Amino acid sequence: MIRLEWYVRRANHVSRETFSREWQEHWTSALTAFGRELSAERMVRLTLTETSANTALTDARGGQMEAFYDGILELWWPTRTQMQTELEASTVSKTFSDLVATLSPTADLAASVIWLGAEHPQVNPTPETLVATKDADVTKLQFPLRTFEDRELADVRAYWLEEHGPLIRKNAPISNIARYVQVHRVDTPLNERLALWAKSDVEPYLGHAEVWVHRHRTPGGTDEDRAAASSAAVHDEAKFIDFSRSTLFFVEEDELIARPQGVAYNP
Repeated sequence: MIRLEWYVRRANHVSRETFSREWQEHWTSALTAFGRELSAERMVRLTLTETSANTALTDARGGQMEAFYDGILELWWPTRTQMQTELEASTVSKTFSDLVATLSPTADLAASVIWLGAEHPQVNPTPETLVATKDADVTKLQFPLRTFEDRELADVRAYWLEEHGPLIRKNAPISNIARYVQVHRVDTPLNERLALWAKSDVEPYLGHAEVWVHRHRTPGGTDEDRAAASSAAVHDEAKFIDFSRSTLFFVEEDELIARPQGVAYNP
């Protein structure tokens, strides 16, 4: 699946509570209309969860990470061809302009970031219906990341996918992970156009990791096992992630456009 990722920061003069209210209540129709106008097969709105666990995760990675984002909008298309068709349509500029006009009074769009990515599921139960709503049995961690400036991107992507991914899969039962997906940035000129339409001045991330964690299920292993698994993950992340240019935090999900049920077919 090909995805659009739009990470949004609130404006400095806007409180977190005000932004959250606008994002989750007042802007629902505008966000949904945006996804439908782009013919997204699926769209999910994510909202920052305020929890001390966010700070604990940052501290475990040196404590000097970027600030958390306040909201994220994710759109899915089944193929790159369909994504390109929608994002190269003559009406796409106005589609973004309409949503930008809605967001601008409350969001700092210049400090927000947008890009296209391809998802690579690592721990993936089927059907793919996990949604970390407020009352769900899972919570979700979002981890947008960048690598070190002197690294070859191809090497980093390969390590992330082929070595780090299997490590997380192996420890998933101990870490109580229900699902783990890597979303790698797709390098395309469309990213520059998206930034222009979205009024973003921020360098896109290399991608992000997303992890759904069971809230109530008893994990495997001992407390010592779980601590060791967490330490192993952070140790391995440090090999390819520049923590100072990355961030991670828990989010709440709302599915605004649901993927149609039935047999999938690529024309």
